[in-house]
Amino acid sequence: MKRYTLHDLSRSLVLAGAGTAALAALTFTTPTSAAAQVCIGSAAASGQNALGGTYLRPHNGTGYGVHFQSNPAGPIGFGSEIHATDLDNVEERAITVGGHLAWELGSTNFSICPVVTPNFSWWDDQFGGVEFEANQLQVPAGLAVGRRLWLGDGSMALTPTAMAGAYYQRIRRSVSDTGDNLELADTASDTEFFGDLGATLELGRVYLRGSVRLDTVDDRDAAFRLGAGVVF
Repeated sequence: MKRYTLHDLSRSLVLAGAGTAALAALTFTTPTSAAAQVCIGSAAASGQNALGGTYLRPHNGTGYGVHFQSNPAGPIGFGSEIHATDLDNVEERAITVGGHLAWELGSTNFSICPVVTPNFSWWDDQFGGVEFEANQLQVPAGLAVGRRLWLGDGSMALTPTAMAGAYYQRIRRSVSDTGDNLELADTASDTEFFGDLGATLELGRVYLRGSVRLDTVDDRDAAFRLGAGVVF
């Protein structure tokens, strides 16, 4: 079993901790409007939806995709996404489908939500007649906090967010050579911790969002995500 040192945990949680502290300071200085799903940076108010595009820079490639968010009346919000990622040193793209479910806890100053964001990816490649296939299931879960800050005359808003949690990950890999009727497969699973900081800028019905994530996987670089879309 993997042991997590203080350095491991601080690497992933320092972003979320710093973000939470900054949001707490803003509580005493800036008027706010806490609404459902502000915790995850969604620009969709109660009863609205959001649709947009996403650019991703994970630790091992570059990806593009689309995302959808729904914020029905009540404490629950949900969404889905799909994206294709050009992996380093792999010819074929990886396809990822995922979603999120967030439950607004009803804080007066912050939007605070338990959040789960499961996703499933698959990809394959060939090397001289040998076929490689892999798929990955991730189930991140954590606590997210956000705060919408109205700017100027109220036509613009900035929503900083922070999230910390853990994720379960299962990876299955297989190698086959049809000429020799050979097939090898293995499955591995693990649990890691992560921290995430982001911000959403709302310009009327148009929004822009950026975020950065660190986790406790050894020698893994930070992952970046940029998105833009419209609320309807």
